[in-house]
Amino acid sequence: MEATNVPIFDYGNIGNALFGGAPRTPGTVSFRVIWSGVKERVNIRNTDPVFGGFAGEFIRNTAQMEWTAITDDYTFASAPLATSSSNFAEIGQERDGSFFP
Repeated sequence: MEATNVPIFDYGNIGNALFGGAPRTPGTVSFRVIWSGVKERVNIRNTDPVFGGFAGEFIRNTAQMEWTAITDDYTFASAPLATSSSNFAEIGQERDGSFFP
């Protein structure tokens, strides 16, 4: 999965983002994620009336990621993709709402 120069707003901290504090600053983010391997295939179905109403098929594997974020005069960047590793990664498809039978 890859995205380049996605517009975002930087609120400075989580409190401002949630409660509309300080003015927001426009910025962009870019990222690249590569999943690989199949450690386990998982099918989940939850019909609990309060917390349920979804089903999905997932693959548990590993992933690598790199990212950058730019706002005002600041640039933040991760280490290169080749140096990235994970203990857990998951990708799949989920159905909920009107798509949940």
